[in-house]
Amino acid sequence: MIGAINEFERANLLERQREGIALAKAKGKYKGRKEIKIKDFDVYYSRYMRRELNKSQLARELKISRPTLDKLLKEHEGTNKEKK
Repeated sequence: MIGAINEFERANLLERQREGIALAKAKGKYKGRKEIKIKDFDVYYSRYMRRELNKSQLARELKISRPTLDKLLKEHEGTNKEKK
């Protein structure tokens, strides 16, 4: 019973949050997180694919977190598939 109430409250909270973000975006006040751009990411990606670096080493070298690196790798692989 308590679990159902908590789930309902959580759903309401998330809905109110989405509405607030939509209003802020409409007013131009919500920009979201800044996009990370890395110059010559192709070079780093090729080094990673040749196993010169593992993910942790590459993330350290780029001064980003592992989850951010995972996101960049996924995006990069997606853009490479579209080009082919």
